[in-house]
Amino acid sequence: MTFLSAGLMACSLVCVLNLLLIFGVIRRLRQQGELLEGEQFFRTQPARTPTVAVGTSPGVFSATTTTEKKVSSETLSNGGGRTIVAFFSTDCTVCTLAVSEFAEEVARLRFDVDRTIAVVIGTEEDATSLVGQLEPVASVVVEPFTGPMASAFALHGVPGMCLLDPSGVVVATGRGVDELAVPSAV
Repeated sequence: MTFLSAGLMACSLVCVLNLLLIFGVIRRLRQQGELLEGEQFFRTQPARTPTVAVGTSPGVFSATTTTEKKVSSETLSNGGGRTIVAFFSTDCTVCTLAVSEFAEEVARLRFDVDRTIAVVIGTEEDATSLVGQLEPVASVVVEPFTGPMASAFALHGVPGMCLLDPSGVVVATGRGVDELAVPSAV
């Protein structure tokens, strides 16, 4: 009888331990699922091209800038000139450096503010400093990483930039203005 009680106790202990391990595995799988669906996966999975491929047009979108100006796929393809579209994230350390380089390079090239669109991915509160750096040289849109512009441009990672011709077709894409080979607008 003593052996039976000891065996039953050992079996119960193993079952409880197994149950605890299963709960731990389930919790870890949920965390991994959230990472795959969330921004961390979005930023840490670099793609060869950060936006839609060269020779294609972005999808249909409509967004509002921080100055309440409407930006849409139609305004990019209205024949008004070349357009630079750049994507940055508020919690990306590389983006913080890229924003200042982007602002300097766009100012140096004298690119039209209305034909330069910077999309800051994050909340409006978090985006304040990036918006302040970008507004002098670009029309700025603040949206979540699943926002209309990020979706329309099939954004794969940040920073990401593309150059569109007057008809709205992507002619260059990269992670910096230097990769776009943008000639001066003057």
